This record gives sequence, structure tokens and C-alpha cells, in this order.
Amino acid sequence: MDLKMKSIKHDTIWRKFLLSAVLMSLLPILLLLYIVYFITTPREEINTTQIRWLIFWIMCSAMAGFWITKNMVRSFIQLSQGFKKVANGNYSAKLEKTDEAGEIDELSKAFNKITSRLEDNIRELQRSKRMIQDILSRVGKAVASFQDIDKFLELIVFTTIEAIGAKNGKLMLTDEEQKELTTKISFGQEQIQDHIIKSGEGLLGAVLKKGRPALLSKAESGYGMSVISVPLVYSNRINGIIVLNDKIDSKDFSEDDLFILSDLASHISIALENYRLSLDVEKTYIETINALAMAVDARDPYTRGHSKRVGEYCERIAKEFGLDNETVKMLKDASIVHDIGKIGIPDEILRKTTPLTEDEVKLIQQHPLIGENILRPIRSFEKLRHLIRLHHERLNGSGYPEGLAGKDLSLPLKIMIVADAFDAMTSNRPYRQAMSTLQAKQELQKYSGSLFDKEVVDKFVEII
Repeated sequence: MDLKMKSIKHDTIWRKFLLSAVLMSLLPILLLLYIVYFITTPREEINTTQIRWLIFWIMCSAMAGFWITKNMVRSFIQLSQGFKKVANGNYSAKLEKTDEAGEIDELSKAFNKITSRLEDNIRELQRSKRMIQDILSRVGKAVASFQDIDKFLELIVFTTIEAIGAKNGKLMLTDEEQKELTTKISFGQEQIQDHIIKSGEGLLGAVLKKGRPALLSKAESGYGMSVISVPLVYSNRINGIIVLNDKIDSKDFSEDDLFILSDLASHISIALENYRLSLDVEKTYIETINALAMAVDARDPYTRGHSKRVGEYCERIAKEFGLDNETVKMLKDASIVHDIGKIGIPDEILRKTTPLTEDEVKLIQQHPLIGENILRPIRSFEKLRHLIRLHHERLNGSGYPEGLAGKDLSLPLKIMIVADAFDAMTSNRPYRQAMSTLQAKQELQKYSGSLFDKEVVDKFVEII
């Protein structure tokens, strides 16, 4: 009997259904028909014992069919409840082992495997989410304070290695013709050797040549370690590749790792392209400044070299005050073009050897405004315009063009005012000879606190 029950448990659902249908309906109906036939057929004596046994077997058949059906229904109810739990977000739901074997038992096992995998995938997704959030947070902070492309790229590579869990990683950049890769940054437990790889040479050379990422397991790489490499592509140009190898947990890199690295590679490509463009802009900016300075010198030979010297003085004073590099550069650049507005002043006024008339003085006092307007269309000069406009203001408000005074003058502007005044005093003019350095210092000190800022004058006198 036990062997028969085990055999039933391992039967298919369809066979169990047929068996239960036979036991609960077909067999009882046949037995009932036999009883009716037995009773209605004329005979001398009715065998009540035989009828009792027939009724007994009808009941047993129905109960057996009910037992088989009940177990199947209970298993289906468990499955239904399990699916409802998963649908409601309970991915840890498990089905208890049933007495049923065969398809229902296999279905229960498959359900439990699916929920287990779902749990693992969810944990992996959560880990990946935290990893991406961490990477984006670090990269976001780096972008916000972006100053040095090398430091920025170092942070990207280091963060990527740490987040993905690689032992080693490096960033390689291409040459102008995209024919060679040179190591730019390398991090890891065993830093990868710096060397040059030609396009098509080995795994990394193939990534450069084909412009497609590579994801190799330990068995595929031939180095006993998993490798993942992604090209840095921008506008169909490959600027380099980023490569990681050997996961810390000794596993192979996954498709998720490839997705994260590919996304980061696109950001690195944009950063590299922006840096290249910024270098072009910077080059154009410097060339423009020098061209404008030369234009001013060509107009007024008496002030030739004046702008350059003012820039050098400003740089020295600014460093004495401990100003940041950006402010120092701004001061130096503004100094070089601070008199650009003199291009709009007639030669007969610039080179006049006799005292200027009142109208001529008013005209020459327009050169800061003319200079600002000349530079207004150039976005690169936006931060310089206020220095160019206001470099003839004075501490007591007696300057021009706005008559600003005291707290309205920024420290960089006060520095430029002193530097410009000093070089003007020590330079020859058509209408006067230059002062000596000592005389110019004494003049600055004489008007310190009235025309010029006292602290700026004191520091300037010390360094000249």
C-alpha cells in the first residue's frame, strides 16, 4: 500500500486528476448502477452483505478521490499564496515542502529557487545602487571643485577600482593619431607597468582598434585574472581606455560592472574633451590678451611695457596678501589690457607734450569705459571688466569714472590702482620725465590712506 501511495505522489497532475475523477465519480456511479441492477433484478433472496461491501467500496473510492484532490488543491493554494506574497513585494517568501511529489513538488522547488534568486538579485542591485551613489557622490564633488585634470582623473580611477572591487586599474590615453596608448594613471595592489601599446596589439590594443569594450573571465583572459576594459569615446574619437583586472573577491567581472564602467567612461571622455577645449580657449585667450597689449603699445610708445610691468607688480603684491591663484591670474591678465581703451583716444591727445585742456582731460578719462566696452563681447574677459573700468578710482572718491571710495573698492582693485600709479610715475611721458623709484615710493606713502590703500602701499614698498 505504501508503495502504491508513493507511486501516486510521484504521478503527474493530469494522472492524479484522472485517478481522482475515477475514484470520486466514475467508479461510485458504476457501483451504484450495479447495486440498482442487483436490487431490481428478480431473485429469490437479496444478499445484504454483498450490498454493504459495495457501499463500503463506494465510500472508500470517494474518500480516496477526495484525498488526492484535497492534496492537489492545498498545494495549489500554497502556490497561489506564495505568488501573492511575491507580487506584494515579499521576495523572501518560501513554500513549505508538501506531501505531494512530482510536478507540484518540482513547481514548489522552482518557486523557492526563483525567490532565492530574486533575493540575491535584489541584494546585488542594492549593492550596485549604493556603489553608483558612492561613485556619483565622489565624482560630483570632484566636478564641483574641478581644478586639475590629473587629480580629477586620479579620483575617477581610484573610486572606480574601489567601488567595483578590482585589485588593479589604469587609465591610458591615445596619441593624436589614435595609434598608441600610453599609461596616464595607474592604481592598485600591484600597479600595472607603464608602457606603450600600439593599436591592435594584445587585448588593450584590440579595444582601441575596434572601439568596443572587452569583458573576459579568468579562463578567457589567459592571465589567470578577469579583465574588463572600456574605450573612452567622444564624437567617434577614442581618447583612451580604462581597464580593471582581478576582482578582490576572486570572482569574474559581471555585466553590471561593465555597465558601470561604460557609464563612467563616457563621463571621463567628456571631461577629457572639455579639458582639451579649455586649453584651446585658454590659448586663444592668452593670444588675444597679448595682441591687445601690443596694440596699446603700438599706439603710445611712451607707455610701451607699462601694462606688462603693472601685471608683474600686481602679481607680487597679490602673493604678499596670500590671494589664491585664480585671483592672481585675473589681476595679471587685467593689468595687461587695462589701458586697451586708449585705442579710442586720438594720437594728438596721447602724445601731446603740453598740458591737456579740460575737454581733453575729460576725453582721456573715458579710456577705462572704452576699454570695458571693447572687451564686453568677449566672455573670457568678463571677470576682468570691472578692474579695467575702475583702475583709476581712488580711495577718497576723487578718481574716475564713477568716483567710488573706501569699501566700494575690492582688494584686487586697490592692488591694481597702486601698481598702475607707481609704474605711471616711474615712466616717461610726453609732458614730463619719469620719477626715480625712491621718489615714486615717497609719493605713494605721501598719499597712503587718502588716494591709495595704506596696507597695499606698505606691502608694495617693502617688495620694490
